[in-house]
Amino acid sequence: MVSDIDPLLAQTLKDPKTWVEFCQHFHQDFDVGGVAFEANLQKLWRTLPIGQRTTIRAQLETLISSPLSDGELKRLWNKHNSDWRIGRSARKFYEELLTSLDLDDSRA
Repeated sequence: MVSDIDPLLAQTLKDPKTWVEFCQHFHQDFDVGGVAFEANLQKLWRTLPIGQRTTIRAQLETLISSPLSDGELKRLWNKHNSDWRIGRSARKFYEELLTSLDLDDSRA
């Protein structure tokens, strides 16, 4: 639920609602049908309006360069209704997301 925004997220990002909505796309069926995570990520990315894509990219960059601990970075993803849990370095996960999204935009 968007109204349950983590206070840490509200402090860290200018538009926390966009981040929460992005996280919610990563539900349990995100990679169903034998389609790889990256392919589904790119499909999702193409459906988002340019303004939202710009905001999400900036948010990922902010989180990657922030002084937040790995635990805090995981919390900002895991708490906001994503069924996908980060089981490794959250900063690395965010970097990989950003790289995948940048690659997709360069192909468009």
